Amino acid sequence: MVSREPPAATSAVGGWALRDARRGWLQVTSIGLLLALGVGMYSAMSSMAGWRTASADASFGALRSHDLRVSLVSGSYANTGQLSAARWRESPTAAW
Repeated sequence: MVSREPPAATSAVGGWALRDARRGWLQVTSIGLLLALGVGMYSAMSSMAGWRTASADASFGALRSHDLRVSLVSGSYANTGQLSAARWRESPTAAW
């Protein structure tokens, strides 16, 4: 007589997950590939943040372009950081 008891792996908690994974192997593989691609892209992009900032600074310097250029009238003065603080306080994109 042949035993009809399920194997130990399917009788354990989560055995249904293994059964469903075997049935839907294409979906499981696709989700795994998508997850691996997303984690890899996040890792690659976050490790390049310092390089991107330095590259942008060098490019702006070489092209002599500015994000914001301020000129003061002769004889006027501003404390260190005062103009920078005012720029962020009044900028429409400050909330970004």
